[in-house]
Amino acid sequence: WTLPTHLTMFTGRSQLAHGVVVDTSVLSTAIPTLGEILHDAGYATAGFVSGPYVGGQYGYSRGMDTYVDLSAEFGGKGAEARGAVLSPKVNERGLAWLDQPHDRPFFLFLHYFDIHYDYVPPAPYDRMFDPDYTGTMDGRRFIERPDVNAKMPARDLEHIRALYDGEIRFVDEHVGKVLARLDEKGLGDSTVVLIVADHGEEFFEHGNKGHHRTVYDEVLRIPLAIRLPRGEVAGRQVPGQASLLDIFPTILDAAGIAAPPEAEGESLLGWLRGATSTREAVFSDFYDKRGFNLQVSRRTPTNKTIEHFNRITHPKQAGVEHYDLAADPAEKTDLAPSRPEAMVSSLDRLNEWLDARWQAHRSVEAAGGSSASLTMDAETMQKLKSLGYVGN
Repeated sequence: WTLPTHLTMFTGRSQLAHGVVVDTSVLSTAIPTLGEILHDAGYATAGFVSGPYVGGQYGYSRGMDTYVDLSAEFGGKGAEARGAVLSPKVNERGLAWLDQPHDRPFFLFLHYFDIHYDYVPPAPYDRMFDPDYTGTMDGRRFIERPDVNAKMPARDLEHIRALYDGEIRFVDEHVGKVLARLDEKGLGDSTVVLIVADHGEEFFEHGNKGHHRTVYDEVLRIPLAIRLPRGEVAGRQVPGQASLLDIFPTILDAAGIAAPPEAEGESLLGWLRGATSTREAVFSDFYDKRGFNLQVSRRTPTNKTIEHFNRITHPKQAGVEHYDLAADPAEKTDLAPSRPEAMVSSLDRLNEWLDARWQAHRSVEAAGGSSASLTMDAETMQKLKSLGYVGN
C-alpha cells in the first residue's frame, strides 16, 4: 500500500528494513532518502504530491527544497477528498517549478493520486471506455458500499473497471504534458524520466477489492517505464522481474551516484542497455496496519510462493500458498497441499530472505534509528478514514 511502498522507492529498502509499516510511524533519520542524497550532491529538489501517505511528515520531505501535499486542502472532508481531481493541480505547481530558472541539475517528484478509489474520472474519461453502459453503478464509495461485491452483476463490475481505466487515461494525459514541457524547454535530451505505480488494484480476482490486503499479482504487477535522454533504447521492453527496490539505485545510477551499501535493489540501467540480470526472484512483503495479516511472497518468472503469518487465514495450508505461474498465471490453483518440490525450495529461500530483513530492521534499531512515532491529529485520521485506509 501507498506509505511503505513509496518509502521503499525513496530508500531502496524493503518495508521491514525501513520499518514504516504502520501509518503512525515516521522514517528513521538514520536512513538516507533520495531527496537527501541528491540534494547533498548539488541537485535542486522538489515534490508535489496529492495523497496523505506521501505527506512530508513521514520523511519524504527530507532534503527537498520544496515539498507540497496538495491534498492537505481537503482536511477531513471525506467525500470531497475522495472525489477530488488533483492531477491538474499537481501539474500546475510542478510545471511552474520546472519553469523557474535552475542553475543546478534537478530532481522533481510528481505524485498523482487520481488513479485510486473512488473511481470518478472527469468527462470525457468517465465514458471513454464504456460509452454504452446504461446501468446505475458508479465508482463512488467503492470500498464501503455492500452492492460492490464478488457476486455483483458482471456488467456493473465491468463498468467500474472502465471508470478505473478512465482515471488511468486521465492521469496519462497529465504525465504526457510533463514530457511535452521537458521537450519544449530543451530538457528532453538531458533528463531521465521514470514512471511507476506503487501498487495495483483488486477487482475480486481472489474475492477482494481495492488493495492493502494480499500479495497476489493483481496488486504486485505494476507499470514501470523509463525514458533515457536522446531516445536511447526507446521502445525496448526488457524481460525479467523488476522491483520497487530498484527505483532508488536506478535514479542514483542515472545521476552518477553510488547507492548506499544497505540499498537492496539494483540499477535497471544496465538491463536497458543489454546487460543480463542474475536476479532469480523478487520478494514482496505486506504488513497489515493492525498486525493481524502478515504476508511475504517469493516470485520467479514461473513460480510463486506466499507465506502467511496469520495462521487463521489459511489454517488448512499451514499458512502457505504455491502457484505454477507458467500454467496458472491467474493464481487460481493452489499447489501447496501437494507440497511440490519447487514450493519446499522456494519456501526455504523465502524464509532466508525474511530473516535477513529482520536483521536489517534490528540493525537500524541498534544504531538508535528506530522509526519515530507520528501523532495522528483528528483531521488527518478522519481523512484517512474517508480514503478507506483506516477503519471507523
